[in-house]
Amino acid sequence: MLEPSPRFRALTLSELKRQNLLPGLIESYQKIFGDGDIWKEGAYCSSEGWGNVISLEEYNKRKDEAKLRCECGGLFRPCYPAEELEERIKEELHDPEKSILVIADGGTKEKISGFLWGNIAEFDEIEQMIVNSRYSLRRDQGLSEMNLLKRKLGEKGLLGGPVSLWR
Repeated sequence: MLEPSPRFRALTLSELKRQNLLPGLIESYQKIFGDGDIWKEGAYCSSEGWGNVISLEEYNKRKDEAKLRCECGGLFRPCYPAEELEERIKEELHDPEKSILVIADGGTKEKISGFLWGNIAEFDEIEQMIVNSRYSLRRDQGLSEMNLLKRKLGEKGLLGGPVSLWR
């Protein structure tokens, strides 16, 4: 039997809340970025930071076994706690004129099988958003990656106007 193909829908934050899809988006985000075969961003070591991450599956296993201590002595902490992720989503999608969310709902309204969201802004504003959020624990790496991106966009003549940022 064929699986239903995902439907793609653009939603505002108010529509996301009204349709009670925010919990599903948070769960989907955690699962996708926590996957051990892809991002492996389930939990990070409190001592070593994002240089030592484990999958969400491994984190949950360690949590169930009360073994959250890392080999270095630090504690594994979730990369994307639900409460923090909810606040981040609300903050980043609060202005429907400057942001958009697209979900793939897997054929059912309750199951979010994929998503992307983005902002439209000047490059310097996007750079600060990325460096101050995604790379807060590893700022030097974030600045280095943003400088590389800025150089590549400049080489292609794509700086000087609004840039769309998709996460």
